[in-house]
Amino acid sequence: MKKKLRFIINPFSGIGQKKVVPQLLDEILDKELYTWDVVHTEHPRHAIEISQDAVDNTYDAVIAVGGDGSINEIARPLIHSNTAMGIIPSGSGNGVARSLEIPLNLKEAILRISKFNVTTIDTGLLNGHPFIGVAGIGFDALISHEFANRKLRGKFSYGLVILKKMNSFVPMHVVIDGAIRHETSKAVVLAFANTSQYGNNAYIAPTADPKDGRLKLSIIEKFNTIEFVDITQKIFRKKILDSQKVTSIEFEKIVVTHDSKYAHIDGEPIEVPKEITVQVVPLSLKIIV
Repeated sequence: MKKKLRFIINPFSGIGQKKVVPQLLDEILDKELYTWDVVHTEHPRHAIEISQDAVDNTYDAVIAVGGDGSINEIARPLIHSNTAMGIIPSGSGNGVARSLEIPLNLKEAILRISKFNVTTIDTGLLNGHPFIGVAGIGFDALISHEFANRKLRGKFSYGLVILKKMNSFVPMHVVIDGAIRHETSKAVVLAFANTSQYGNNAYIAPTADPKDGRLKLSIIEKFNTIEFVDITQKIFRKKILDSQKVTSIEFEKIVVTHDSKYAHIDGEPIEVPKEITVQVVPLSLKIIV
């Protein structure tokens, strides 16, 4: 029996030549093995509806053609289902795809889908909001808020926003309760990581493994300009944990009390109360790798 696939394209996300995807599918996928449809999202959260419909109609896989935000929406209905998720990266950072070593080239990514090698990974929950890659509160979430409405994408745009907001950000007071208790009034970033990077090879949690039943928390404390340069170099060299400004905590479930105004899941800004619960959901998402 042919496997039934659905490709969901977010025409507004990130960068990339998403318009050529339908043609490439016709060229690459074996029509003796697969039948498929292609659906474009039309509004925020539309991908959730389209993905849920695929689950309800017993599709074998739903493939996200977009960035981490699109992956997040498409994955939500797939968690704990028999429908696998595939990824054709075309976002501005592609953190989840890079962490899972999925090719960034469109043809190679489609070839990977055609092999249909499925594994199962963990996901995370932040106050009930699922995340596949990285969620957080603090400065990285502020950048997500600022970046959400910018037309210019990519590393250069991120860099401009970071430099603009860096000196005015007020450190957070946070209390973390769980297997380990931690408190600081100097926190700038709390990154809850299921996978290792934000995107563009910026490794916020180099040791994160989406199959180990654990999440990694990276806490970055207040830094000066020289320390910022050092942290930036380390984050792109997978050496962020060597910084004296960074604390790493491995956990299954924690409760965080904080005074941040900003939060994000997989790079998408959200609102959260001053107490949040973050936990791993072990081996909950089938994914084509």
